[in-house]
Amino acid sequence: MSKRQGVTSEKHVHVSKEWSTYSVTPNGNNKTSRQASLRKKIREHNFSQAYGKIQVLLRESANEAMPNLIHKVNNKQIEATVKIFNTVYSLIKRNRPLSDVEAALDLQKK
Repeated sequence: MSKRQGVTSEKHVHVSKEWSTYSVTPNGNNKTSRQASLRKKIREHNFSQAYGKIQVLLRESANEAMPNLIHKVNNKQIEATVKIFNTVYSLIKRNRPLSDVEAALDLQKK
């Protein structure tokens, strides 16, 4: 992977120019030898480090680890906002001054 793949990138994993530019071409003079040449190139690619790493990345992306993590973080932020809103609402409902907000929020943390 000569191009950056984000935080999961590995150093020294090489993808041939032929595969990265989608220009895999057969060698040979007749149909049988060209097909054999392509089969050999595909087989070698399937056993390459780059192909293996891409397969791992595809499996990990199928699990959607990042969207689940973002969803959990967003839920925590929403819960915190709801608690603050409810605290302010209860103070206003009881005709308390807004200067009591800080003390009420400190009680929630403990």
